[in-house]
Amino acid sequence: MRQCFRNNKSIMKGTSPALFAPQPVGRPPAKQRVILASLRADIISGRLPPGSRIPPRSELETRFQASPLTIQRAMDKLVADGFVRTEARGTYVTERPPHLRRFGLVFHSRPEDHANWRQFYSALTTAAQTRAAEENEEFTLYYGIDDRGTHSDFRRLVADVHASRLGGLILASNSPLLQRLLTHEPQVPAVSILVGEDASHPRFTAVTPDYESFFERACDYLLERQRRQIALIISPLQYQSVGGYFQAAITKRRLIVPLHHIQMPGLSEAAGAANAVSLLFHQSPAERPNGMIVADDNFLPFVVSGLLAEGVRVPADLELVTHANFPSPAARELPVTRLGFSATVLLERCVDYFKNRRENPTEPTIIKLPAMFAHELATTARERKPVVVAAG
Repeated sequence: MRQCFRNNKSIMKGTSPALFAPQPVGRPPAKQRVILASLRADIISGRLPPGSRIPPRSELETRFQASPLTIQRAMDKLVADGFVRTEARGTYVTERPPHLRRFGLVFHSRPEDHANWRQFYSALTTAAQTRAAEENEEFTLYYGIDDRGTHSDFRRLVADVHASRLGGLILASNSPLLQRLLTHEPQVPAVSILVGEDASHPRFTAVTPDYESFFERACDYLLERQRRQIALIISPLQYQSVGGYFQAAITKRRLIVPLHHIQMPGLSEAAGAANAVSLLFHQSPAERPNGMIVADDNFLPFVVSGLLAEGVRVPADLELVTHANFPSPAARELPVTRLGFSATVLLERCVDYFKNRRENPTEPTIIKLPAMFAHELATTARERKPVVVAAG
């Protein structure tokens, strides 16, 4: 199934035919593909800008040495894809062809795959639905894009990339197979969403949450409230990527973090975070943490249940700062402080990059999103500018 957001409506459409058969169903004949590729290139490059008239059919027949029927079928395909519109006076480029308004979101997993679907993905889809309504844009979602390339969404993605029906791709999946596809199809720009060390040498422009600012601000918040004995809940892979930022932040502020206060349950078994909390509070009162940072919001429900089971009072006994992917609902059971990254701002930066790249092609860059507290988001989300640094 295909899901896309257009003007705040969730639309389900049938999947594309298989792309790997010798003669895929619905694939245009060779001459028609040449015509389509040429006219699409003229539109995307700006040689045929929005509102301009497509050359007369007779001129196209001569230019491509094609029959009127072949030209008509190519025009029908361009109309169906949103590149042109027909009127009594002729055929014109639409005011907003797909490369100016349609973007793809690519996910490794699927929403029903609860073991691998993350809170961040939900925040991203919510932000896309909102932006589609507010900015008159369209976001098409591709699920299950992994290294096997066997899912129907991958074949649909290949077809959309080949046909230049996308103005850009936002990659929450970074499989080597997908990267090879985009390397061979450079007409569709891509932005990877990367974390930590993975963002140091991106093949494409990368948007990365700035976990250095996350840990700096979380530690400052706790220190301002006289909380010096800190615990950290973080996954092993995340600690490997961004744990250095945490160590630098606590060292700079001389916070007390015994080794066993860094608990690392796996994301695939996030419920283990409740057991981690139990271990932290089965110590003498003097050894218990009075401040805690949860570095991944997928752990938060289990951290909250663990604190409630242990009778920990928040914030009297423990100040709790948790990572958040905005927009996301706040925890109702306990008064936690949310600090994190806005999927709305992330989409804004990606779309801005796609638009700027059409006019000024650049080398891959890294766009860092600073961490923000929930109360800052309403007034500063659109005003905050990302930190952009050259890759490599």
